[in-house]
Amino acid sequence: MEQLESRWSPRLKLIVGLLSLGFIIYLIATFRGILPAVILAGIVAYILSPLVDFLTEKARFPEWAAITVVYLLAILVLLTVSLVFYRPLSQQAVLLYEGIQILLSQAEELFSYQITIAGQTIQGSMLFERVTGLIQEVSQPVFGHTLGFAVEVISSLVELSFTFVISIYLLKDGKEISKSIEGFVPTKYRQDFIYLKSEISKIWSAFFRGQLLLSLVSASIFTSVGLIIGMPFALPMGVLAGLMEFSPHIGHGIWSITAGLIALLSGSTWINIPNWIFALIVLALQFVFIQFDYNYLIPRMVGKRVQLSPLVIILGILAGASLAGVLGVVLASPIIASARVLLRYIYFNIFEEELGLEKTTSDLPPPDPRWWQLQSPQSKDQPSESQSEP
Repeated sequence: MEQLESRWSPRLKLIVGLLSLGFIIYLIATFRGILPAVILAGIVAYILSPLVDFLTEKARFPEWAAITVVYLLAILVLLTVSLVFYRPLSQQAVLLYEGIQILLSQAEELFSYQITIAGQTIQGSMLFERVTGLIQEVSQPVFGHTLGFAVEVISSLVELSFTFVISIYLLKDGKEISKSIEGFVPTKYRQDFIYLKSEISKIWSAFFRGQLLLSLVSASIFTSVGLIIGMPFALPMGVLAGLMEFSPHIGHGIWSITAGLIALLSGSTWINIPNWIFALIVLALQFVFIQFDYNYLIPRMVGKRVQLSPLVIILGILAGASLAGVLGVVLASPIIASARVLLRYIYFNIFEEELGLEKTTSDLPPPDPRWWQLQSPQSKDQPSESQSEP
């Protein structure tokens, strides 16, 4: 096989690299209209791939048969959930929206008076307008983009078909595409590429499969407990609790404030107790669930692969909401976690320090059945008496 004798100079490499980067950015800007559908197709294929692998490896299904069975089951589940929950969920969501409007009107009447603090007079109406304006300004990027994206996806049969077809091809040829990309990487850096791909894949796997399961479990718990204690709008509040699990650091606070106000104003639907006592019960149950969530559910289902600083997550959610609406909010955490792995790799190579191929993400720890008990660092390291006995 003939070998090319010419070698590019560093300046030519830099020019070609910048031109290639510019061309990639141009392609993304040109076809940005189909990016949501492509991203959604990739998410669907990534979530369904373990089921296809199980049928092909364990049940010895042909690949086309496994993909067909998995997609038919997914469509059947979506149709069943839609038929069962759409009508009651939509009705309660409308009632919840009307209740929030009534709450805002009552709050506006409450803030219509002047408030005097330390000799300074504050116009309550002006304060209310600023607070509501700030809430609308923050929520507009999320709900505005979300509504537009949802309407486009649902109303456009062509786009839905495109997403469906792309997800099938990604599911069918995903491994070959990954191997082809790996083949383009120079041999000198191939081990680094495999290491980064493995770490980032673990992050997205923990997020999608673990986070979706966590959201489903949380929504089921909140809906069931809400129906038991007579929480108004139990079904939409349960769905809201599941969605808030995508960012539990601020999601628990949002749910607590919303549920507390609803419980305080409406009370229980069947328990005959004062509204303020019912509100305290709701907040107490929420506090217990927060402890259970942070100490048992999240470590067991998601692990520590996507754990980030609350401040970083909040900033990422705001940035994602302004750029891509609800899709940016949902994907903010795994994107930031993936960027952390890449930036760490770049940092160690720029300063020529030894990175090593140790794992930057930790495995799932076993659940602690006594998570509510505070333990000192020494007691965590030392085995218990029952464990030390032979």
